[in-house]
Parts: sequence; C-alpha cells; structure tokens
Amino acid sequence: MTLFNPQSQIRNRKSLPALFLLGLLATGCNLLPQRPFTPTRYHALDPPAPAARPDARPADLVLAVRTLDAESRYRDRIYFRKTGAVAGYHDFDRWVQTPGESLSGILRRSLEAAGIARAVVEDRLVRRPDVTLDGRVTRFDEVHGDAGWAAECEIEIVLKDADASVLLLSARIASRHEAKAKTTAAFVEAMTAAVAEVASKATGAVAQALAARKPAK
Repeated sequence: MTLFNPQSQIRNRKSLPALFLLGLLATGCNLLPQRPFTPTRYHALDPPAPAARPDARPADLVLAVRTLDAESRYRDRIYFRKTGAVAGYHDFDRWVQTPGESLSGILRRSLEAAGIARAVVEDRLVRRPDVTLDGRVTRFDEVHGDAGWAAECEIEIVLKDADASVLLLSARIASRHEAKAKTTAAFVEAMTAAVAEVASKATGAVAQALAARKPAK
C-alpha cells in the first residue's frame, strides 16, 4: 500500500518550472548557429643565412646588438593597412616572434656573416662591449593596394662607441617588396625578402661606420 505524502507532491510541483526552463535553454543552445573553429596560424621570418665572407678583415672589437624596440602596434599580431588610413589586425594570424625580436636575430646573423668584428653578440651576453648597435622597428606593414599587397619594413639604427659614447652611425633603412598574391602566405614571403634586404643594407652601413671609427685611446 502506497501512502500519500503531501510534502513530496509539493516538491515535485516546485521542480517542474526549473526542469521546463532547463529544457528551453538546452533547446535554444542547439538552435544557435555554430561557428566553425578556426585555428590560429603562426608565421616565422626565416630568410636564407647570408654567406660568410672569407676575405673579411674583422675589426678587433666586440659588437653588441640590442633587441630592437618597435612601435606599439607591432607585436605578435599581423598588422595591415589600406588606402584611406584604414588599418587593423588579422584575427587568426600571428608572428612566431615579435618584429623587433625577429629583425634583431636576422640582423645579428648578417653582421656575423659579414665578419666586420671579432665578435657579434646579444647585448645581454656581454658586460663591456666596444660598440653597441641599438634601434627600433618603425614600419612592419602588410599594405593592401588596389593592384595587390606589399610588405614594407623600416628600421632606425644607432651605432655607438661604448667607452666614449660617441655616435658612429644614425640611419633609417627601409625596403618594400610586392607580394605575389593577396594572401597572408604571399605577404610573409614578401616580408621575408624585405627584412633580408634591410638587414643587408644595415650591415653595409655598420661596416662603413666601423671602418671609419677611430679606436679609443
């Protein structure tokens, strides 16, 4: 024999609205359109290593290369700009390294291959270098034009004698390369070429400045 329990009946009636609400929420979630998952793509700048110069006569000094600073808009997200002062970022494309980090490493390898100094090292690895190269990235853009896309890279560099704080070089170096297509992959290829050209020009300018440097007494 089943006994009538009024308290149980009251609890059951109170739980019905909550169950009904949960059912509506579950149905609503199933009806919402599902956006496809888009993974983030990471891109690296990896130009061919410059050929070493066997005939180079390195100066007897240690050249320290500091990590280049960059304008605040140049971080890991790929920055683009269009005509009419329209600019923005790609949603799912990132740099593996920031432009400042990438350019610093590429520039350091270019200087090493040129054989212009006894040693070319990161600034943080040496306490008293003879000469210090510093600078910043002022342009690292994916440019969208009517005819196509292009990569623009520009840096400012300053070369100083560490002991006398003498300014040996101050230069602004830029390069622009057209992309083969209006795609991120084609832009990265064009930026790789632009960065390699900037590093080569900067290396030549530093070599000339060091050749004209007067050793500290």
